Amino acid sequence: MNEEDYLKSRLQDQLAYFETKSAYNQRWYKRLKVLVILMSVSIPFLSGLIEKFGFPITITVGLLGVGIAIIEGIQQVYSFQENWSNYRKTAEQLKREEYLFKTKSGPYKSNGDVQTLAERIESILENENSSWLEYVNSSGQVVASN
Repeated sequence: MNEEDYLKSRLQDQLAYFETKSAYNQRWYKRLKVLVILMSVSIPFLSGLIEKFGFPITITVGLLGVGIAIIEGIQQVYSFQENWSNYRKTAEQLKREEYLFKTKSGPYKSNGDVQTLAERIESILENENSSWLEYVNSSGQVVASN
């Protein structure tokens, strides 16, 4: 595989994957957090209206509390913040290697061949895969194999 093929079919492909996954997890994390904040600040406000409106407000306050618990549970199960951070970290590592390679800097100064790049990129990806597998095993999640 030549340099151009590796940069396009492996590095750029993986970089796009990690950036897309990072953005997806960031969006979901922020959406759910904003929703929790809005629901949380509504509870004290609505609690002040219980005397005037009674039962419907009591039910609404209860439902908001249940909703907050559900959303936080979803956050815990899907780990949006952690995934966002991990995917972003890996994407930034891949970008750094690409920039170092293209400018023939750092480890590519004296030996700027595609084999060195491939070894370093594959090491980053192997570490990410190992971290993911460790997380899955520690969380007790079942992984479907294809």
